[in-house]
Amino acid sequence: ALADALERARADASAARGEAAAAALALEREVKTAEASRKQRDDDAAAAAATAAPAATPGPDKLEPYRKMLLMGVPPPAVQLRMAKEGLGDADVRAVLGDAAAGARKGKAKAQQTPAQQRKTKQLHWTKLDECVDVRATVWAGGSPAGGGASTKGSPAQIGDEDLALLEEIFAAKPPAALAKKKPAAAAASKTAGAADDDDDATLKKVSLVEDARRAANVAIGLEYFSRQYRGDDDALCRAVASFSEWLDGPKLRSLQLQLPTADEAAAVESYVAAGKDVGRLARPERFFAATLRWPGFGRMLEAACFRAEFDEAAWDASRAADCVAGAAEALMESAGLARVLRYLLKAGNTLNSGLANGNAAGVALDSLDKFATARGKGGMNLVDYVAQIFHDQGAAKHLDFVDGLPSLSEASRYVDDDHTRGALRRLNAQLRRVSEELQTAEARLSKADRESAAAARKAAGDAPSPEVAAAGGLAPNALDAAATKRFVIEAGRCVDEAGKAATQLEAKLQRLKTATDACYAYFGVKPGAGALKGVFSALDGFASEVPRRDRAEPSLLFWSIVRFAFQEDGASSHS
Repeated sequence: ALADALERARADASAARGEAAAAALALEREVKTAEASRKQRDDDAAAAAATAAPAATPGPDKLEPYRKMLLMGVPPPAVQLRMAKEGLGDADVRAVLGDAAAGARKGKAKAQQTPAQQRKTKQLHWTKLDECVDVRATVWAGGSPAGGGASTKGSPAQIGDEDLALLEEIFAAKPPAALAKKKPAAAAASKTAGAADDDDDATLKKVSLVEDARRAANVAIGLEYFSRQYRGDDDALCRAVASFSEWLDGPKLRSLQLQLPTADEAAAVESYVAAGKDVGRLARPERFFAATLRWPGFGRMLEAACFRAEFDEAAWDASRAADCVAGAAEALMESAGLARVLRYLLKAGNTLNSGLANGNAAGVALDSLDKFATARGKGGMNLVDYVAQIFHDQGAAKHLDFVDGLPSLSEASRYVDDDHTRGALRRLNAQLRRVSEELQTAEARLSKADRESAAAARKAAGDAPSPEVAAAGGLAPNALDAAATKRFVIEAGRCVDEAGKAATQLEAKLQRLKTATDACYAYFGVKPGAGALKGVFSALDGFASEVPRRDRAEPSLLFWSIVRFAFQEDGASSHS
């Protein structure tokens, strides 16, 4: 039963599709028949018009229909277009239209003066052919009002009402923008010279004084991050820098340093402001430049803020580098196992070089340590392996584990450079002096009461920073500036005290480093000089990697008996 029902459903669907196809075919035939009928009517009308158009100039009675069209209210341009399509010349047009043609031209000129918002469609900005050109001999014949009927080859079809409606819909003119309502002249006159109304600020072009467009764009992009925090208030941003705001950490302050004005940019902004012009008209970078110029020595205050945020880490890095290098030098000198291995190697080397010019050596340069590993005898054994086996035989293999007691010599080599230690101390002291000078300058700008209050807060116990001050709002700008300056004095003073202690501690560590370095040079017989200590670490690090530890599998007694026998014989390959 289900199969029969399915079969019937398929049959009904097939029948429905057949009926739909038949209906579509019938509709298509009707459309084609209608198009053929319309085309036939158009062809008949065109043939009738061609037959009725005389070759010679028609008589007065032939122009009567066009005069009646004018009397019935048909626009003169439409009458002129109809006469042109029917092959009438300019003389006939003037005979019919006369003053009406002149009136049409005046109306056209008036239409051209009509505001754009009264047009239905957009204007097509093209250049017309010169009037002296015979359009009937060009490709445009039959497609223009003056084309006449001399040539119908390729003539375009007339634009129907539906097509015209579609054209007007697609190319409809946009509605005119509403004109901004201007303020009364009396209100505008109260503005300062060059200032713009608040309603027109968005439409006024900003004044840019930065000649390099890329530089201006980079500054604007760099300031965008701070604008989100301080809502575009550059004065608030400058107060936050001056008051050592905790939100402004080292990376943010360094980023802000890149946006500071150059000498030329600062001079240009100063001239603009000195001329009494409106700062609000300036572009984004120039407004920030103008805000920084309100603070004497803003660049130095920003550098002091960077120093406060970074000096602790810089001092710690330098201290760690000094400890690493000094500890490595001291560990090498204190390693008894290293000394024992090197002395035994010296004895073995002097034995091999007995009777030669380089024999009977009291010591060897450290860059010769690799020779102990590369000089191989029979069986592939080198001098380091030989000495290691001797230590095993003598029960002194524990001295081979000196390598495990040494610090990382490769890491110590990275910090040997003076820039990590003594250079860091020199930079720390130089920055500390500049911050101290700026601190004295800021103290001079405070009142006596504020200086005393700042001095008391500076000496207060505790590592917590003083309370932050508001960067904007609440108080007058002058009061906000004074509060920011006071906090600068407090925090900069604490920074100077703490940085001074860190510099003293670092000097003690560098003194230890110098003592260890000089002793290391003397211990290994190295001449002091640039890169000498790094050479010591590199040579001994490479040598230590060749020394076998006790935890390595020891060769069997049979193996060593064969090796010793091979050293005693003169090259019998079977023994080797």
